[in-house]
Amino acid sequence: MSNWVQITNFVAALLCIHASKAHRSVTLQGKALSVLQIYGFLIYFTWLYHNKGLFNYISVILKKQTFILNSYFINSEVFIIPEAMHHRLEASDELEVLVLARRKDYDSQNQLLDNILKAVSLIPGENAVLHFLGDHENINIAELCPDTVDKVICFGLKPSEIAMNAGFHANQFYKTESFSILLTHSLNQLDGNTRFKKALWAALQEAFKSQARF
Repeated sequence: MSNWVQITNFVAALLCIHASKAHRSVTLQGKALSVLQIYGFLIYFTWLYHNKGLFNYISVILKKQTFILNSYFINSEVFIIPEAMHHRLEASDELEVLVLARRKDYDSQNQLLDNILKAVSLIPGENAVLHFLGDHENINIAELCPDTVDKVICFGLKPSEIAMNAGFHANQFYKTESFSILLTHSLNQLDGNTRFKKALWAALQEAFKSQARF
């Protein structure tokens, strides 16, 4: 059967079945199917028989689609925050700023960090505290940070390395429930890039307006 004939028969079958609902046999008082209804069912089942290949094709397509969806889900990249070290820093009540960096990064650029802190009147041991991490060390910033800290500055650290599941733009302070946090480039990267330095300085000037030495 051609496609047009198949479609025509299918439509006719549906129309016959629908029409038969209002045209049941009067003599049998609706207990038997009318001739029109029987004819409709015959056409409908004939169409099903001739188009069984179509249903098989649809079934295969659905199975393939299911496979594609499952494959996509299974192969999707999943980001897992590494287990972090948990400990809280002890600090005085005057402590306002926590500065984080890798130990190796600081050892090679300690003068640069000292100059950055002095520019915004931050003095380690008084109103700021420095904390250095090993090469592969991770921390939970929420548990590490003392209650008195208002701002956290991270040099060369990724959000996942401080147990934060979020996206950050460099050199912007983001407000959390307990403190504001800024992530910037490592000290070594800052030392060799004037554009990075200017972006960091602009953010620090804005955050420490009353303390910055212009």
